[in-house]
Amino acid sequence: MVVVRSEFYVPPALVNGTCNPGLLATYNLEWVKKPVNDTNYICNGIVNNCCTINSQLTIYSKWFRGNLRKKMMHLYKTSIATFSLIFDHFKVIEEMADIVKNNIPPKEISNCSEMSKAILQARASQLKESVLSALKKSYRYIYDSRRGFYCSLCDADAHPNYNTQDGAIHFSYGFCSDLVKNTMNWSIFKFKHFHKLSRLYGQFLFSCSTSGKYDQTKVLPDNLKFYKEDKYIKQIDTCMANTNLDSSINECYEYCSNFNPVKFSRMFEGQFSRLLSFRVAIEKEVTAKIYASMKGFSKDDLSFSGRILQSKKNKNKKKGNSTKTVKPKGLWDSKYSEFNEFNSKYNVQMINPTSYKFENDNHMTRLFNYRSSIFPLGPHKIYDLAKFTGIMSTNGINHLKYGYQLIFDDTKLLQLDMDLKNQTSRLIRNATDPMSPNYGYNTRKINFKRDA
Repeated sequence: MVVVRSEFYVPPALVNGTCNPGLLATYNLEWVKKPVNDTNYICNGIVNNCCTINSQLTIYSKWFRGNLRKKMMHLYKTSIATFSLIFDHFKVIEEMADIVKNNIPPKEISNCSEMSKAILQARASQLKESVLSALKKSYRYIYDSRRGFYCSLCDADAHPNYNTQDGAIHFSYGFCSDLVKNTMNWSIFKFKHFHKLSRLYGQFLFSCSTSGKYDQTKVLPDNLKFYKEDKYIKQIDTCMANTNLDSSINECYEYCSNFNPVKFSRMFEGQFSRLLSFRVAIEKEVTAKIYASMKGFSKDDLSFSGRILQSKKNKNKKKGNSTKTVKPKGLWDSKYSEFNEFNSKYNVQMINPTSYKFENDNHMTRLFNYRSSIFPLGPHKIYDLAKFTGIMSTNGINHLKYGYQLIFDDTKLLQLDMDLKNQTSRLIRNATDPMSPNYGYNTRKINFKRDA
């Protein structure tokens, strides 16, 4: 039993053509139990309409006039632009790797030479166009599916698929199939390849000079590392391994269940903040390396010890007292001692093998809250759809269909305003009469200021 506007409401087992008042009230829409006769100007093709004129005005103010649409578009556009810049930086790092390879004698084995060879073999910058194409296709589909959420609330036929009794959102087989087709190529690159490429290029950039000298005290910071996420890789592999079977879509259930229309997903939109930090860090490092090359002088090439050029004696040092050596942080820590001993003995520059395990990520960063709803809630937070799980169903929701139904232009805006005025004129009759039920009624109006 839940309370909706101070009234007790026991949610029934919904059938097609019945509205869920608690679901509408959760997102601050005017709640009704039966579809209304009002025309839906926000969503095309809605037959059993649960959105009154006031509800449509609320959707307009939140989605079109508010920051909701802009926030969502900002995430996707920024991600695409960031990856584009990262691939441009990869191109510069590859040019640097070519210089390092030529500066190191062929028979000399060092960490910088091995990494430069791996980078020149990978040539990740050449993947830019294909990867960005897959990324744009993926985010276009996800954005269109998310923006149709309000239209699904307006459709009484969709309400049974928001199973408020079991805490599940039912999505259709067709939606899952299209989700796989539009996002899988990007997911494969992101979870199977990008963490390795970013680690290789980033480590090389931070620790190697253009002369090929390796500085083992300079490593890629933990907050800039991307890790292997076994959970998502398993879902991808399971889905892709059974594409030739008749029941292949059933094997993609776990992959598709990562999509929730009201909240960002770690599968599809995760690690956004880390991605921005990585792009900024390698851009600064690339700029510094280019500047050093243009100057034609690098302190990394100096091999003298500090006391050779020292002109004054250390007055604080007393006879018989030995100075304590301060162990620098980083690769000189005890867990790297075996590698440091090996490097010293054989005069090489090998580093400790890096882990790509997600469990070893101790610097989780987060720009967006991946647990709460993207869509603003009303004062009656009855159902938290952000906590609902996804279930594949024969008659489930196709979120993309509702995304295409969300079409709004100036003509429809004028029609909505006219309908709102007519409704208001009926409600404000005798509004100044204290004995009238409409006494003191406050009207609502549409702000016609459109975005540029």
